[in-house]
Amino acid sequence: MAEDWVDVMLTPFGERYVKENGGGPMQVHEGSGFSFTPGQVVRVTRAFDWERVLKNQHVNGVALIQIAPKDSTAKSKAQPKAAAAVTEGGK
Repeated sequence: MAEDWVDVMLTPFGERYVKENGGGPMQVHEGSGFSFTPGQVVRVTRAFDWERVLKNQHVNGVALIQIAPKDSTAKSKAQPKAAAAVTEGGK
């Protein structure tokens, strides 16, 4: 049985995309709403947030967000959306 939560982060392309477009957090306003900065790991629901919203975020067919490696050395880890504040603004 798969876990209900999954850790996600920007792909290397997603990190470059964010840096080339102002360097601020990348905002995803679909679903529960998300904010991503390079190196940050965000815990989201697998069934909806990942499968229906985040894995479909692309620029010219190139993925912006990926499932974080289990041994990820990311800078920070956000709490599940239910426990985190929603941020507004960005792209």
